[in-house]
Amino acid sequence: MDALFELRSYAKHLFAAVGPHGVHSPLVFDMLTKVLRPEKQFYCFEQIEKQRGILLNDHTCIDVNDPGAGSRKLHNRQRVIRDIARHALQSEHCAQQLFRITHHFKPTRILELGTSLGITTSYLASVDKTASVVSIEGVAAVADVAKGVFSRLGLSNIDLITGKFDEVLNDAFSKLGQVDLALIDGDHRYEATVQYFKRIAEHCHDNSIIILDDIHWSKGMHDAWLDIIRDERVMVSIDFFHFGVLFFKRDRERENFRLHLP
Repeated sequence: MDALFELRSYAKHLFAAVGPHGVHSPLVFDMLTKVLRPEKQFYCFEQIEKQRGILLNDHTCIDVNDPGAGSRKLHNRQRVIRDIARHALQSEHCAQQLFRITHHFKPTRILELGTSLGITTSYLASVDKTASVVSIEGVAAVADVAKGVFSRLGLSNIDLITGKFDEVLNDAFSKLGQVDLALIDGDHRYEATVQYFKRIAEHCHDNSIIILDDIHWSKGMHDAWLDIIRDERVMVSIDFFHFGVLFFKRDRERENFRLHLP
């Protein structure tokens, strides 16, 4: 059912989304034409994608007791790492676009809900190795795999917390203080997504950015996105289908965009 909803949402998005010539906001126009340029490659991309390749060839079986909405395709508690990598990791294109957003806005305090095997985390942490990245993963065995990825990449600026998001979020806030950029990608349920947004927003400032992954994954996720963009603190929202981006800065006109991801 959720897969059918996502397919229908994608068809609607293709019809309704616009490109740079349909955008009048300088912030959003610059993102489309200057920031999110797929032809622009960065130094770390090749090394991180090598780690993805290692994961895609890892036949190790681990115990996964997922506290969130779970996976559509992986239902057994015992799962092979390569299968998790195939079905749960952010795509190369989307992960690199998240890197470009981070590189442009230069956050120094980054929060991620949903480490998974650590590929997207590695992209966020590689932008600036002096930035503090706190990532939360609900499954200990998955977190252990991610730690191996971080070690092989030489990333020492990631603080990985293992536990249920609602139980350990305060630990993350204690480590970061305010949040410059947050990526919510770990519990694809309506109530949880809205609550995590609200809790994170309390620790945001005028220049903070919150990114929600899989906003069309299900009706619940889409409803969460629609409710969140109505929040009075959100001044600009961008629906890229695969993920949504929220800006808080008060000197911007309140606008919602549905755009094609370059």
